[in-house]
Amino acid sequence: MIPGEKQYRLLRLLGNGCALVVGYRREIGPLLRHGWVTADDKGDHYAWVRITPTGLRALADAVEKYGLPDLLPEKEKAA
Repeated sequence: MIPGEKQYRLLRLLGNGCALVVGYRREIGPLLRHGWVTADDKGDHYAWVRITPTGLRALADAVEKYGLPDLLPEKEKAA
C-alpha cells in the first residue's frame, strides 16, 4: 500500500534518521498499523516514533507516486 500525501510527508521527515518525540494517535496510529513506524505507547499519545524498514519501502513507493519536493523554493515573480 502506498502512503497518502500527509503520511508521505511524515515518513519523509522520519526517513532521514530522526525520531518524532511526541506524535498524536490519529496521525501515528495508521502508520503503526501498516508497520511503517515503531513507537512507545504513552496512552493518549505516542513517543519516540521511528521509521521501520517497511516504512522506508513505503516511502520509496510514495516518492515514485508523488515525487520529491523541490530543494529550493521558487522565487516570486515580479508583476
